[in-house]
Parts: sequence; structure tokens; C-alpha cells
Amino acid sequence: MSRARPVKWAIWAGLALILIVPLLIAATSPLQASRNTAYVVASLGGVIGLGLLTLQPLLARGHLPDVSAPRQRRVHQWLGGALVLAVALHVGGLYLTSPPDTLDALLLASGKLRGVEVFGAGQAHLI
Repeated sequence: MSRARPVKWAIWAGLALILIVPLLIAATSPLQASRNTAYVVASLGGVIGLGLLTLQPLLARGHLPDVSAPRQRRVHQWLGGALVLAVALHVGGLYLTSPPDTLDALLLASGKLRGVEVFGAGQAHLI
């Protein structure tokens, strides 16, 4: 067995873990138990969308082993369409759950979502 084969296997196994583990954690989270169906489906749509975002640059640059460049471009295009659907599912589920929160999130207009606070610096105080 050549040295390249275990490396290729490790790349595919790592990608599978990166895609499947977050989805399993989100699907089995006790925080989902009290939520309605739209909320659960929307949250899983968001997790799937983030997984697809992980694959997109790898496909665009041709970094997946044993997949031809034309096939990677086709898969990149199809996953881009799937990503749009996942985002629509995520935002649509948020809308069904709470229309005002949807508007706040899309416009970044909530009191909690202003300026740099969106990027995690909300606890910082300026002197």
C-alpha cells in the first residue's frame, strides 16, 4: 500500500467527521427537545449550511483527492445551490418561529446586534 492512500483516507475521514459530528450534536441536543418543529428544522438547516461552507473552498481549489477537476467544479456548483436552500430553510424557519427576530437578524438592527457586537466584541467597553 502506498503512502498516499492512508493520507487520502485520512482526508475523507476527517471531512466526514467535520460534517457529521456537528449535525449529530445539534440533532441530539437536549436544547431542541422543547422547541417546535420549525425551529428544529431551521437549526439543522443552519448546521447543514455551515457544513456545506466547509466543502466549498476545497472543491473550488481542487483539493479533494481522487476527484477530477471537472467533477469538483460540478459538485461545487451543486453544493452552492444546496447552500442557498439551506440558508433559505434556516431563515424561513426563523421567520416561522419569530418574525421580529428574523427582521432583526437580517437587518442587524436588534439592540444586541449593533456594530462590532455582531462579531463577538459586544462585551468590550470603550474608554
